Amino acid sequence: MYSVTLEWNAVMTWEDDARPSRPALERIIESHGQTLDVGIVTTAASENTRRQSLPSTASEFRDRLSRIGWSELTLVNTIGIYGLTYFELCNWHSHADEEMVSELWSVIAPSTVPESHHEFAEMNQITETDISKPAFQKWRNVWCDVYSIHAHIRSGRDAFVTGDTKNFKGDKKAKLQAVGVNEIYSYCEAVKVFPIV
Repeated sequence: MYSVTLEWNAVMTWEDDARPSRPALERIIESHGQTLDVGIVTTAASENTRRQSLPSTASEFRDRLSRIGWSELTLVNTIGIYGLTYFELCNWHSHADEEMVSELWSVIAPSTVPESHHEFAEMNQITETDISKPAFQKWRNVWCDVYSIHAHIRSGRDAFVTGDTKNFKGDKKAKLQAVGVNEIYSYCEAVKVFPIV
């Protein structure tokens, strides 16, 4: 079965009926277990939700998926990072994982967002040390993109599907594919390519 990976932003798209890409996302979700294995990365701790609150535990993460009818989706675990991932929904990482994360960061991140949150704080004169706070939102958003892509690659899945089309096009897309991401599609592109029910 063809496996696709959604990032946490898909939840926000699902919860907003006004988003133009929601109907395409609905078709992808409806195909889960029939023609597609639809997975979602477990990197939600770093993303803002529609209510501007973050699922703070693995239980809250699962509850959120259950509330929107996504409890049957495959969970694509990220590697564990203290303060950003759920202990029950992550994998131990290796030196090879760290190297791949650095390579992905160099492709995805703008030069104003270094891989180290300590460097980011220094560059932006942030005195706050809690990386879950609003001052680190820009850094966390890049972190989530990088670790979501890494989880997808590490799990050996076929296609990464995202609503964030600006970050994954052109030269960036080609570089990410060279690292091992396979295919990257928007929701609307995906329904034209995937075996959708």
